Amino acid sequence: MSALRVLVVESEGQRRLADAVADGPATELAAVAATGHQAISLAQRVQPDAILMASSVAGGNAFDATREIMTVAPTPVVMIIDEVGAGADRTRARSREAGALAAVPFPERTAELHDLLHAMAAVRLVRRRPARAVRPPRAARGSARLVAIGASTGGPATLRAIFAALPVDLDAPVLVTQHISSGFSAGMVSWWNTAGPLRAKIAEDGEQLANGTIYVAPDDHHLTISPGFAVALSTAPPSGGHRPSASVMFRSAAERFGPGTLAVILTGMGRDGVDGLADVRRAGGSVCAQDEASCAVFGMPKAAIDAGLVDFILPPAAISRHIADAVAT
Repeated sequence: MSALRVLVVESEGQRRLADAVADGPATELAAVAATGHQAISLAQRVQPDAILMASSVAGGNAFDATREIMTVAPTPVVMIIDEVGAGADRTRARSREAGALAAVPFPERTAELHDLLHAMAAVRLVRRRPARAVRPPRAARGSARLVAIGASTGGPATLRAIFAALPVDLDAPVLVTQHISSGFSAGMVSWWNTAGPLRAKIAEDGEQLANGTIYVAPDDHHLTISPGFAVALSTAPPSGGHRPSASVMFRSAAERFGPGTLAVILTGMGRDGVDGLADVRRAGGSVCAQDEASCAVFGMPKAAIDAGLVDFILPPAAISRHIADAVAT
């Protein structure tokens, strides 16, 4: 197997990232950029398999460089967080918003870094460009009383954009299953709460669902709904390798809300959510998928579209409008 070619981006005089890549048995140092501006140029010229970038790189910040790379030469970016505390949380959020697939502190063992680079290099990316609907939607199937959203890679930034545009008087609860590393959900939710009028929170077992509130699946728990329309957290086995699983959430939403369910499947790897979306459709609910142009990774929406389960294919801004319209119908 050929070595993974990695473009390293770290400020001049620093060698921590370059040395880590060069020492890897299955990684090859394709090039080193000392500034964000150089990184953009080298990404186009060298065409590496992955990019390892320090968040503190000089000469055009790392976030702007990542955003531009995802436009001109889409390449999996792993951001190494140099900040600590609250600064690290802000860096993680900004990295994902810019398009980085992972944002982590420098690991204790370089083998962990090599594994992460190889995993991210396998992700299929699409070039970021102005989003558009890729096909006209079919007519709505009825008013929505519950919105359930599943997302993975690229989801935090997409969800923040969607939530920022929702109305303050949204007359339905919103459930979210977002695949994210353990320990990062609270920071993600806090970031979302700076964006829009609705309150987002980590879901708590037994709390009654309230309109206009966003309930987020906590670490290692499926998010479901009880017969009394309250949050029911579950430690049942993973579904399709995931806990929390979007499919488990969608299936529960279909069971409790039937045709009043609006399910949304967003950017992410794999096919989590597809089985649950089939239940939503059988119950008479409606399904919306994020369009390919705006996805960081088109895996989950594409799987749902290919399965014939999707009523609407829309970019994030249009998804916000669709949610508001469907709930108000």
